[in-house]
Amino acid sequence: MSPGFEVPVGSSTRGGRGTGMRLSLWVCVVGLILVCSELPTTLGLHEDQAGTWDWYKQFVGEVTSAVFSTGSSKKRAYVITEENVVAAVNLREGEIAWRHVFPEDDKVERLIDMPSNRQILTLSAMGRNVRAWSSMEGTLLWEAGQYNPTTPPVAGGTDLIALEKDYDGDDYEDFMTLANGLVQLRSSVHGSLIWNVNITSALEDTVYEGTAVYKLVRCTKKNVIHVFGISADAQSVVLIDLQMSEGFQEPQVQTPRAAASEVALSATMA
Repeated sequence: MSPGFEVPVGSSTRGGRGTGMRLSLWVCVVGLILVCSELPTTLGLHEDQAGTWDWYKQFVGEVTSAVFSTGSSKKRAYVITEENVVAAVNLREGEIAWRHVFPEDDKVERLIDMPSNRQILTLSAMGRNVRAWSSMEGTLLWEAGQYNPTTPPVAGGTDLIALEKDYDGDDYEDFMTLANGLVQLRSSVHGSLIWNVNITSALEDTVYEGTAVYKLVRCTKKNVIHVFGISADAQSVVLIDLQMSEGFQEPQVQTPRAAASEVALSATMA
């Protein structure tokens, strides 16, 4: 139920074998993520929540993704529903604290909790729009556009992660987005852009040109962000490392490589 992976399993021109290959690649990606990352969200119900929230509520709808609060507002879930609603639900009473209904052309894809400054961040419209909401009242604090709506779409997915580190010196942790082949670091205070890396362009003229990127994973110990994708021929998981720097300096984009063998090694050592 986490707003993490959305596995893009489509039809294959080579039948069942192609689909099976894609599934195997995504199993590898999930394996590495579970080994090396610090997952920021709760993936299921707590014991005391069983029976009190059945994932359906009038005026909200059926929940597709949920994040349980980790800050001062305990016993609250922030949810995305099939009806394109973002809402905060008090788990003790099952009451709606606040909600926002998004238009059809602004589909909400990701949601994270930023407890350090009591914000909820949402990513919508294929990652084009990022917004911050007060986690307590649900008021809109700021919004920013990730890329121009006229920009040609790039194959891949969207992602949104908190970094638990302050890069721009405003005393609050920053966050990172993935959308349309772009990785962006932004301030959570006002949404301003710190830096932008075009992964699609970085892969040009390499053997991994055309890779569709889907997932960001934070490895705090090494101050590295892993960017995962699927190669253009759907034969391998591609890993691009962003070596983070302090302040406003852009990260170093490491040489992309196939990640499947590393997944197997990491899973064995875990």
